[in-house]
Amino acid sequence: DLAGALIQLGDLKLRRSDTAGARAAYDEAATRAGGPDAPNTPAALRAAAESVERLGDIALREGRNNDALERYREVIGLRARLASLDPGRADGPVTLAGDRARLGDALRALGDDAAAREAYGACIEPLRPAHEAQPYDPRVAGQLALCLYRLALVTQGEARAPLEAEAVRVLGPLPEAGLLSNETEQELETLRSSLTSG
Repeated sequence: DLAGALIQLGDLKLRRSDTAGARAAYDEAATRAGGPDAPNTPAALRAAAESVERLGDIALREGRNNDALERYREVIGLRARLASLDPGRADGPVTLAGDRARLGDALRALGDDAAAREAYGACIEPLRPAHEAQPYDPRVAGQLALCLYRLALVTQGEARAPLEAEAVRVLGPLPEAGLLSNETEQELETLRSSLTSG
């Protein structure tokens, strides 16, 4: 489909450091997949959410935090519509948790730690039962650990240590077994470094 091809084109342009070109491709994909004339199908909503999410990521990296916040809120709305059309999708909770974590990142960048804590908490709660049901699922464990570390970043005092301990416990043997994606491993390392230096 065209929206999916545009997302891939945007990803390629981003890897080549063509942020403006990537933004244009993601914008067009979002319009085609999520605009008023777009079909209300799981595939279209998924493409719209993915392209808007990438636009939010670009905005956050560029320091346009209010734009990122708006984009991430839009993504969460698209994911809610997608969940109503495709409720049995297995990766739904993990994907939505990632979107809520991004929302928290934008709020934290804006200096609103209280709202970021709320977003990170909303990221964690649906993942805990999913992790209990599938403790060795690397996507669930990785996303839950990332959300716990993020919450620890905006938590003060003695309440921070239990969050970090839970993240370590959730990951269990997965890092040593090489079962986490490179992206998750890098993000975990960045968050741990931030916690150590903060």
